[in-house]
Amino acid sequence: MTRITPAKYDTLLDMVERGWKAKGYTVTRTASTPPASVASAPDGAGVGITVHSSGLIEITAHVSPVPVIHGAFGTPTPVPTMPNGNPDDVPEYDDPFWSA
Repeated sequence: MTRITPAKYDTLLDMVERGWKAKGYTVTRTASTPPASVASAPDGAGVGITVHSSGLIEITAHVSPVPVIHGAFGTPTPVPTMPNGNPDDVPEYDDPFWSA
């Protein structure tokens, strides 16, 4: 929920991509609007990061099909919502580095 200034979007993606490359992933910067990157591991798993215009950072992961084990992770955490019922995913915290 940290607000990231648009001037830091490329810095964020660069840092994430370096981490992925260090783990052996193949990384591709997929777009500039919105800024996004995807990476794939040798075993076929993949991850992605997209910076949306609202400042929302979306991280996705893709794995090969796995059997579903119900209750394996306990009770799901509810998604925070605003008073109108919409998801509360707008960054609201300022950080000296990322938000400046």
